[in-house]
Amino acid sequence: MKLVSLASGSSGNAFLADSGSGLLLLDAGISYKTLRDEMAELGCSPDEIEAVLLTHEHADHVSGLPAWIRHHPDVPVFASYGTYEGLSREKIFPRLQKGAFELVRPREHISAAGFDLLPVPTSHDTPGSLAWRGDRDGGSFAVITDLGCWTEDLAQDMEGVSVLCLEANHDIRMLETGPYPYPLKLRIESSSGHLSNDDAAALLIRLWHDGLKEVLLAHLSRENNYPDLAVQTMISELKTNGIDPAAVPITAAPRTGLSHIICF
Repeated sequence: MKLVSLASGSSGNAFLADSGSGLLLLDAGISYKTLRDEMAELGCSPDEIEAVLLTHEHADHVSGLPAWIRHHPDVPVFASYGTYEGLSREKIFPRLQKGAFELVRPREHISAAGFDLLPVPTSHDTPGSLAWRGDRDGGSFAVITDLGCWTEDLAQDMEGVSVLCLEANHDIRMLETGPYPYPLKLRIESSSGHLSNDDAAALLIRLWHDGLKEVLLAHLSRENNYPDLAVQTMISELKTNGIDPAAVPITAAPRTGLSHIICF
């Protein structure tokens, strides 16, 4: 099984997961051309995608959805009821083929593209936002982004994953002293905003286990974080808590373009 980030940040988000028997697109925050070009680099095509999962309806996660549905109207798009309702208020909604959507409830398992999938509710400033877990043949991945805080319930749902894609959006000190307007800083720091490096490290410590194969940090802020800083924060906090991170690669996904391919 494989997982790769196609884009990760406020300008667009998308992951591609390969179960070995099917491809899964998680979020559609990039143009169809970008999707096609990046998949060509990977030696595959959008025609091979069997399902799309949405985390929520913010533009950086759904901007490519109208074009995607136009090209692939028969591929199911899984979204929460809250995300679908949120989409109904967006400008792109009239361009969406409503029959493409399959609505899911939090913590109700679904199957698609060879994965057993679990949608897990997150704390973000939009109703129905989700993290996703995918399992197959003893391997598993989790994509946890766009949440202001994490809960023990979420942690329990994500225990034992092989690959963890985890938001590390901002360094708290950089955010507080940076150029953002004060109301935006409050939104990002709130319990329904985005995970800081420190909060991401706390969740990583909670989810650390002997079978963890790789950690990919995601949705880093351009203005309020650095990839090296996010990675070093994870490593430092792990060591402080008596965990040796040496055996598990911890990297940050690029804002645009492909990450390395994670095999699990």
